[in-house]
Amino acid sequence: MYDSEVGPGNLTPLEELKSLDQQIDQIHSLAGLQPLFARLEEITKQHSDDFEVQLVAHDVKQHMLARGSKIKQTQPAPLAAPPPEPEVIAAAPPIPAPDKPRRRKGLVWAFVGLLALAGIAIAVSVIQDRNQKLAATTPMDANITTVPPGAAIAINGQQTCTSDCVAKLAPGTYQVAATLDGHESANAQLTIAPSQAATLKLTLTPQNPNVRIFADLQKGQVFLDDQPGVDLQDGQLTLEHVEPGTHTVRVAGGTSEASFSFATAPAALPAVAGMLKTKDLLAVLVSNVGTKGRLVTSSGPLKLVLNGQAEADATTEGIELTALHTGASEFVLGEGTTQRTLTGTFDGTPTLTAYLKTDQKIGTLLITTGQDDVRIFIDNKEQKRRTVKGQARIQTFGDVTVRVEKPGFEPVPVQKVKVEQGSEIKLAFAMKALPQFASISVSGAAAGTQILLSDRLLGTVGGDGSFRNANIAPGEHSIELRRDQFEPKRFTRTFRAGETVVIGVAESTLAAIPPPPPPVAAPPPPKPEPAPVKAAPPKVRSGDISNFDVPGAWQLADGVYHHKGAANLTYGLPPSGIFTFSIYMLKGGSVLRGGRVRWFLNYTDAKNYILFEMDEENLWSKVIVNGKSADRKRVAHKQDKSMRVWNIQLDVSAAKLTTKIQGDDDKWVELDSWTEPGRDFTKGKFGIQVTGGDEVGLSNFTFTGR
Repeated sequence: MYDSEVGPGNLTPLEELKSLDQQIDQIHSLAGLQPLFARLEEITKQHSDDFEVQLVAHDVKQHMLARGSKIKQTQPAPLAAPPPEPEVIAAAPPIPAPDKPRRRKGLVWAFVGLLALAGIAIAVSVIQDRNQKLAATTPMDANITTVPPGAAIAINGQQTCTSDCVAKLAPGTYQVAATLDGHESANAQLTIAPSQAATLKLTLTPQNPNVRIFADLQKGQVFLDDQPGVDLQDGQLTLEHVEPGTHTVRVAGGTSEASFSFATAPAALPAVAGMLKTKDLLAVLVSNVGTKGRLVTSSGPLKLVLNGQAEADATTEGIELTALHTGASEFVLGEGTTQRTLTGTFDGTPTLTAYLKTDQKIGTLLITTGQDDVRIFIDNKEQKRRTVKGQARIQTFGDVTVRVEKPGFEPVPVQKVKVEQGSEIKLAFAMKALPQFASISVSGAAAGTQILLSDRLLGTVGGDGSFRNANIAPGEHSIELRRDQFEPKRFTRTFRAGETVVIGVAESTLAAIPPPPPPVAAPPPPKPEPAPVKAAPPKVRSGDISNFDVPGAWQLADGVYHHKGAANLTYGLPPSGIFTFSIYMLKGGSVLRGGRVRWFLNYTDAKNYILFEMDEENLWSKVIVNGKSADRKRVAHKQDKSMRVWNIQLDVSAAKLTTKIQGDDDKWVELDSWTEPGRDFTKGKFGIQVTGGDEVGLSNFTFTGR
């Protein structure tokens, strides 16, 4: 019976126990249960050290006992035998009563049962603890969808998948960014809970196209539809976010003129409509969304090489481009003496770029630096135009010497180039930031030793006896080492940008505080009344940039922590205390409007908080309630406009919020003092806000709680 219904085969102990349990209800006699019971006992003995097997075996045995009791109750009673003939027998002696040892044996079995139940309880606890630890580290499904689909999904800055998609993520909090050509990027925070799948839906806003004019005209105007003309600046102009529909652009300067029509729609490739009309110039129009592009010329056919790859001949009807890529691209049109080279940078924003080339003795330099607001010198004469989005186009002619510079960056070698008539030449300059901070390195100290810089806690020595911090503002600072039951040590050092102050074993070793001398014997005084026990003062919590809720959202580069893309970056510690930090506007704004850095307090959700914004001239404060913003105050800070970095100090208490800025003389100047009945400034969270495609930086970030 057992061999035909149950067999170990290749089953694991748990799988075999499950098979036994399934067969129990199919047995209809006590004899049929016997082989199952025998195998159950074998498995229990063979795996006596496996809590999970013991637990399951106990459940199977209880099932088997219950089945046996039911079978016994349903079996018919045996037929009664006929009564025997009467027989006279001697009276039997009285049956003796059971003796005491039998009761003791029952107590022993009860004790064994209690031990078994205790073992089972321990097994259940161990299994539950193991399952909880496993759930805390097991990756779960994160279902990420976008409207529209097809967006590139980056999680904590790492490219992960293309929507709609499922990412496997361990429990924790993540920053998710979605990008798609023709749309504004979307950002959100995603939290994965143990043993729970998560979903996230991001909606990307379609972009209206830009129109760029690059002309060999020293003076000229651009007319869009029936609007008044706008002057060209150094032969160029950008019309941003042109409304959907059909439009006409006319460019006029001197005797030269060009006009063209085009149709636009959100997130779509601008479409040139009809023929290009020109006078005394060649017009080349390039429309693109990401790497999808099309080129139209005012004359042709012309040989075309794009980024070193031959394309179909350029014509007045237009051709599709196959070798366009994001970033810098180079177009070579024509052959021989009429050959022209055009350069430009292209990205995912829908754009129509018009190159207008005359026969004037003038060419174009495309200068790329990777940095904004870089000063440009041609033959040692500073140009009016500075770099925007890391580049600038400058009109010039002949043999020229080009130099670039920016405060806070190392000098860059000068470049010489010959600019010919109608040519476009790209010059790339690698800008390397000067060290802005000094470092401190401590070695040979006892673990747990506190390092204070200018009376502020900098950090604590680790288990290996070392400590390092690379975000020290240059200047003279006091250094103090503290440890319980040891004499503190204090000294002064001068910190220079790019250099490290080293504190070795001799300076980091602290002397133990000697024990007090034994007291002189004296008669015991009267026993005093017990003094009331005073509550210990609350522990002050201090922190640095690692205490942001998502530390991975900040990337360290050249001593500055960077974050790019829209996000509300919240801080993990309660904001009762003093925040001090340097905040940088690394990328943001435009030629006409500088970028702003932003921080917030009282943050409960994305629709309720107080917001501070700072640009090159002013500090604004606003109150956001249920998503509606109300201006509170504007204050001029009168700091250096060229640096785009500000040293900020926030003193936050329940009743008052004070904002200070460090001036050029290193003194802290109060910008704003905010008190408001009914508002507790320590409620909610502090954080940094980044909007759109801006990039901000943080350094020297410290928080001292109170």
